[in-house]
Amino acid sequence: MPVNCTYYRLNHGSWGGRADPMQNARGADLNNHAERLAMGLARGGDTILLVQNAFPCQDRSPQGAPGCHDYLIRQSTAQGRRAGINTVVRVDHDHGLYSTAHPVVVARQRLGLSILPCAIYYEDGNVSYTFIRNAPIGQLPNIWDKPEANPE
Repeated sequence: MPVNCTYYRLNHGSWGGRADPMQNARGADLNNHAERLAMGLARGGDTILLVQNAFPCQDRSPQGAPGCHDYLIRQSTAQGRRAGINTVVRVDHDHGLYSTAHPVVVARQRLGLSILPCAIYYEDGNVSYTFIRNAPIGQLPNIWDKPEANPE
């Protein structure tokens, strides 16, 4: 099932710089996963938003390359002269059932708590989760409910 991802960049306090949805198929080369394609638009020091219909994968390539979750953690840290890219991933659906690779999400499911929508924050090598039904953050665009909406 394809993972869809739409990219936004924080610019002067508002989400803009929207890029058309990127898509990948489960099992595709990790370099072609939607999150990685979207990250190709970001520069060091940016704060970006990825609105997705799936949690970031934690797959590994046959060569041992990390999945998208670990990739986003790595991208959020400074690397040499490049500043980290702070990323918010808004997850509105669980296509591909990638939620099962996120221990925080699995723990919530076992307790019967909602897991969607969810925002995952990647900042300076750290990860935190906010489950939006419990702590609304309405300023993040939801392209799945209103695909024609453009926050620019």
